Amino acid sequence: LLAERRGMITVDEATDFSAVELGCMRLLADPAFASFTICGDPMQRITGQGIPDWGDLVELVGEYSSSSLRRSYRQTARLLEMAKDLYRHAMEQEPPFDSAYELDPNDPPPLSFKATKDDPSEAWITERIVEIWDLNGQCNLPSIGVFIPDGSDEAAWVKRLEERLREHAFEVEGSANGMSLGNTNRVRVFPVQAIKGLEFEAAFFVDIDRMSEIYPNLVDRYLYVGLSRARSYLGATYTREFPRKLGVVKKHFSDRRRFKESVPTGGQS
Repeated sequence: LLAERRGMITVDEATDFSAVELGCMRLLADPAFASFTICGDPMQRITGQGIPDWGDLVELVGEYSSSSLRRSYRQTARLLEMAKDLYRHAMEQEPPFDSAYELDPNDPPPLSFKATKDDPSEAWITERIVEIWDLNGQCNLPSIGVFIPDGSDEAAWVKRLEERLREHAFEVEGSANGMSLGNTNRVRVFPVQAIKGLEFEAAFFVDIDRMSEIYPNLVDRYLYVGLSRARSYLGATYTREFPRKLGVVKKHFSDRRRFKESVPTGGQS
């Protein structure tokens, strides 16, 4: 059996690693077969040392063959349009992907909300969670992720949401290191740095203007990754102004309060 084994190396989220790190990983593969496979998206690089471009691999890894996966099946076409604008702005090239779905005017728009002392972020997020529950027929709470700027605030945010969601019998679970996936019947709170490897029906970015201050060179990438993790619903709150760093996608956000506009009494849908 040992004689028949082949050492093959596969690396996910490869753009988070430097060319030197990837070159070292390649040396773990059986040299007779050189089976070294990596996958990732340069725009999803959320580390300072990661490779900004696949071309950086040539010197340390050698020539390689590549394949592009153009069809995105995870999120709505509406959310993918925002991801395309982020990609164009950051990478200065056309995005190499398209949605597998047609644009649907019934898809919920991304929402932005300016929080105040009297109407804080946790109140608005609670309303939207209950709204999503209603839109899903009140039969099952879909997977919901709440991303906060700093992991040290995780316990405080879990408490804030627990106090408001308790009356609706929704549980809240925190994960400072991003390892707890929980289940779909719980609202999960994560530091934004732990955004990778997770998938949700709905994702909320808390105090995205503060995120922009803490991570000025990464906030657009965090939002881009968040777009790739959310299936249908996306919301962002801020307390001062929508981040200028994300101005390229501000047009995609609606400032209305709800995902689905209510129909006035006596009106027509």
